[in-house]
Amino acid sequence: MTKIAKLISDLQANIDNLRNRIANPAVDDDAVVCARKSATNLIPAMLQLREVVDELETLVPDDLWPVPKYRELLTVH
Repeated sequence: MTKIAKLISDLQANIDNLRNRIANPAVDDDAVVCARKSATNLIPAMLQLREVVDELETLVPDDLWPVPKYRELLTVH
């Protein structure tokens, strides 16, 4: 399996993981507790997804990447 194929597989797994976490939100009567539980549950999944996308951005040619790359977003004025 090529590196890009492996990363695409990882990307799909991370998307599924994040979707699952979003579909099963933290529930609590206390809004602050609920927010903390959500942050604890969602942020790690988001960071894992971001790591894969960041690596893919460095490997996929610009003409095949349909959205702005992170480095391009940082330089938009």
